[in-house]
Amino acid sequence: TNGSGTPPTAPTLTSPANGATVSNTSITFQWGSVSGATNYHIRVGTDPAVETSLFPSHYTSGATSKTYTDFPNNGTTYYWKVRAYNADGWGSGSTIRSFTNGF
Repeated sequence: TNGSGTPPTAPTLTSPANGATVSNTSITFQWGSVSGATNYHIRVGTDPAVETSLFPSHYTSGATSKTYTDFPNNGTTYYWKVRAYNADGWGSGSTIRSFTNGF
């Protein structure tokens, strides 16, 4: 346990910037570390609520970035969010960001 008895706070997303255009088939998602967090869970999807993820590997083993490949680079808009985990459970999700992949 982290001693506080509460799940971690929501991470702050850093990259890609909200509303950015990312013209690449490989995209690295980055966020700030959360005190006491031992794992992070990222979702990237096409629905604004990000209820489902396009990628099966959600967990980062504590890393504060995750690279996914095979984006179509065709102008699709994606949404993403991250939440943190500690011994007291999963924290709330971050603010949802969007970006456009391609032109």
